[in-house]
Amino acid sequence: GEDVRVSAIDQKVVNNLLACLRERGLSPASINRKMAALGKILTLALEEGLIPKKPKLPRLKENNQRVKCFSTDELIALFQHMESGGHPDVADFCRWLVETGMRVSEARRLTWQDSGLTEGSARIYHSKTEDPRSIPLTREATRVLTERHEFLSQMPGAIEPSACPWESVTQSRLTHVWNQARNALGYDDPDCVPHSLRHTCASRLARSGVDLLSIQKWLGHKTLTMTLRYSHLSRNQLDDAKQALENYTDGAGQEPERIL
Repeated sequence: GEDVRVSAIDQKVVNNLLACLRERGLSPASINRKMAALGKILTLALEEGLIPKKPKLPRLKENNQRVKCFSTDELIALFQHMESGGHPDVADFCRWLVETGMRVSEARRLTWQDSGLTEGSARIYHSKTEDPRSIPLTREATRVLTERHEFLSQMPGAIEPSACPWESVTQSRLTHVWNQARNALGYDDPDCVPHSLRHTCASRLARSGVDLLSIQKWLGHKTLTMTLRYSHLSRNQLDDAKQALENYTDGAGQEPERIL
């Protein structure tokens, strides 16, 4: 907090912070992200001589196999609640996240120039992994973006190439509208957060038989390890491999002789 000086952060303060975050119901992954940020601050403080030593920052075990993915009916209910509450732009922003698999931060930094409205593919240059990538737009993503363009074209300066299509959807507003909808609909799962829309996109790709390498490129994962969390959702491609072996020929149109 703002009332805690960096020089006062010792092991006791870190332990108290950890206990507080657990009491708030944060997931191990969220706690680890906060501890990582604190670690960078303390490393700089140590280099500047503000603290005598860096306290130990615990890393909690994360369950990366459990991800929240929404059904179509759940998404419809969420978006309808947002629209009925006077937030159609937030609903469309969430639709965009499902259709593109973008991170919230990526979508909020996207410009009209890179949105893909005319090219058919959105280009991301500022991502968590710092690796640029291109995402083909689905029909639904194109529809949402086109309607957004038509709406904002009535406002002077809103369609500048450097302007963001989702500038009105600030992080605080997204969180507020999202929590209103999820609470009203009784979605009590702690993993029910806007980032789950990205997981939903990935799960749809996996269930449709898209290979993991393609999903990795679509989502912009730096390593395949992150993408493997969706492997259990993929259609059983080992059955296809078995069929390929059974249909194998030696190239001459004849089955190979039985191996004894």
